Amino acid sequence: MRRSRSRDSRRVWRAALLGGAALLAWLVPWAAWAQAPFATATAWEIQEAIVFSPLFNRLSSATLVGWAEDVGGDGLCARTGQASPCLINIQASSNINLLTGTSGQLDGKLEVLFPDLTVAATVTIQGTLDLGPLLAVPPLPVALASGKWNAKNLGARGTFEATFLVPVAAADIGVVCASFGLAYFNPFTPTVECLEFADFSLGFPVIKLNAELVRK
Repeated sequence: MRRSRSRDSRRVWRAALLGGAALLAWLVPWAAWAQAPFATATAWEIQEAIVFSPLFNRLSSATLVGWAEDVGGDGLCARTGQASPCLINIQASSNINLLTGTSGQLDGKLEVLFPDLTVAATVTIQGTLDLGPLLAVPPLPVALASGKWNAKNLGARGTFEATFLVPVAAADIGVVCASFGLAYFNPFTPTVECLEFADFSLGFPVIKLNAELVRK
């Protein structure tokens, strides 16, 4: 039975991978119309607190740390007088009513940091967090977010899209990850990435955020 479940699990992930490839192929013609991003962000969740209310609201607050990279010579780092990439700290909260759906309000701030960890600029974030892929049957190890951002002291604002990647056993998606046997799998790209030392906090694998900020 264990081997059968393992084979079934690999079939599910492979089907998701092929489905993601088909979706990507459909979207490619439209990509030419999209604006180039202002900056990208990569961060790791080092803390999350989740509370469920009596009305089935999932209330979450999280802290993530990582870096931002400028795109095209302009971006969060350049506007704070720094080389790219530069350090960032993200504080975010969400509120999802699981009785009415799998998505809800997302609010937060992204702080651009100087090397001494003082705050160089603050970017406010408002949008929607979608846990639909994680709560699907079978589940996919991703959550999605999108919305608006505003950095008033940098004179920039726009929209963002983000993906939260949840670590999974590499064997379950039919790949080999020699170091830790764990991987990030994004079926919408589709991409598979083996976890490295940077993907752990206090010895535990953590959720990884990939985000793209587009300036209006």
